[in-house]
Amino acid sequence: GEDIKYFEKIDTDILGSGSIAQTHVCYLHNDKTKYVLKILHPHIKSTFANDIFFMEWVVIPLLSIFGINLFSSKDNLNQLMDPIDLIVEYDNWKRLQKNFKGNPTIRVAKNIVRATPTYFVETFEEGQDFYSLSWENKRRVKVETTKCFYLMLFRHKFVHGDFHYGNMLFKHHNNTLQ
Repeated sequence: GEDIKYFEKIDTDILGSGSIAQTHVCYLHNDKTKYVLKILHPHIKSTFANDIFFMEWVVIPLLSIFGINLFSSKDNLNQLMDPIDLIVEYDNWKRLQKNFKGNPTIRVAKNIVRATPTYFVETFEEGQDFYSLSWENKRRVKVETTKCFYLMLFRHKFVHGDFHYGNMLFKHHNNTLQ
């Protein structure tokens, strides 16, 4: 569509792919900076809508026969659509950035330069993935990510909903792993 004019180049190689979106390296017009484009998979909104319809009309009534109430209201059920609106993810990113500002070991991606409901563009971050770390560094990362999770849960009262090693990169800085 019209948004394609925003990009100089989008690499066809996929950096990563998850259940709702995939990422590509991209470059913007008149900017030689390397960015990451996260874009929703085609038809993901209709897939989610179908799943929610099935839950609302089949799963929830069936479970209610056994006295199990999964959702206290229809609004709670509709919140399942939040992950497929990348504006919501952008708002969550801003909150995580604020929550971890000044934290010496946890750094959130520097900048999202453009956000729409179906894609966003963020700065490209260099780093090492979890699976390529040494055994000792993996152990340290597990301890730090556990601390991070508890910090999000108990202090910030806001937890990253896709908190796994595939969404993290690690850097060595002053002989410490970040």
